[in-house]
Amino acid sequence: MVLVEKGTNEQFAEEGRAYDPLVPKGNNIAITFMFEIDNEPIRKATLKKLGRIEYNFKLQICKKGTGELITSLPCKPTEDGRTTNDGMTSAVHFFSVPFSKEQIQYLRDNLDSVQVKLTVDDERYPHSIVLSPLLVKDLLKEFD
Repeated sequence: MVLVEKGTNEQFAEEGRAYDPLVPKGNNIAITFMFEIDNEPIRKATLKKLGRIEYNFKLQICKKGTGELITSLPCKPTEDGRTTNDGMTSAVHFFSVPFSKEQIQYLRDNLDSVQVKLTVDDERYPHSIVLSPLLVKDLLKEFD
């Protein structure tokens, strides 16, 4: 983007610093989450009700079939301030999810018997989505 806009070296460095938390470091994955609401008045009203929701995202590893929770990893916002002072959250959130070596190995060893879910643990927006096994397999390639 900076190249297309014929940006300066300072702008390149600034963009690099801004996006660095989204680059996997060998023991984490990055997640981008978006509230996609086409109607602007509805979007603004909804986001106004969801202040600080960015602190309620989790990546859960569960037993396939039973859904029994094995572990729950917090999704750490890559930046503070995604909620404004008046309580409106952003439509887009960026997270880093750190994994221990043991958790990475567990996933690799048990890929066929677990499911991984991204969960919003908040009564204002209870939501959960199961990541496809193919996606989880690809994400495992990001780890050292």
